[in-house]
Amino acid sequence: MALKDHVTMAEVNEFAAARGWTELGTMRADPGAGVFFEKKWQVRDELSLHYVVDDLAGERYVLAMGPDPDAELAELTSGLDTWTISEAAFNFDASVYRADKDRAVRLLGVVSPADPTRAIIDRVTKAARSDHSEIRHAAVLAMAYAEWPDYRRALEDLVERETDEAVLLDAQDVLSALNAE
Repeated sequence: MALKDHVTMAEVNEFAAARGWTELGTMRADPGAGVFFEKKWQVRDELSLHYVVDDLAGERYVLAMGPDPDAELAELTSGLDTWTISEAAFNFDASVYRADKDRAVRLLGVVSPADPTRAIIDRVTKAARSDHSEIRHAAVLAMAYAEWPDYRRALEDLVERETDEAVLLDAQDVLSALNAE
């Protein structure tokens, strides 16, 4: 679940402490190695909550790790101000400027649940057809985060017509990963 911009690390720490979660440690970011900042708490046996500062997506989010993390996440994060799918979709629809659209597309990737969601698929697929390579690249990253087979056709189309080498290489990688599943 992506955290809204105003939610601070101190608030997440207080949130975890108030629930009695055990802090397990912090991993410092190493951009050169593709490692993001991460803080981890043990919620209970076999269930942990992770706070991640994702430099690639430009977002901060929390995720659960355990036997059924998706079922647990909404309850675990109740009380933190997180982006809903409808808010992220509205943010995309309302974005006029390129930088805002870029962020909105990346946010759609980060808020993608385990099961494909039409509200996200339609917007990310639209972004993949943008005239601007930055927006197309953000769409490829959003597709990579979601890992939904529903994106296969949009990725194939993008690979077929893409002129920006960085976008093309990432689209090929994401498509290969989808085809390997």
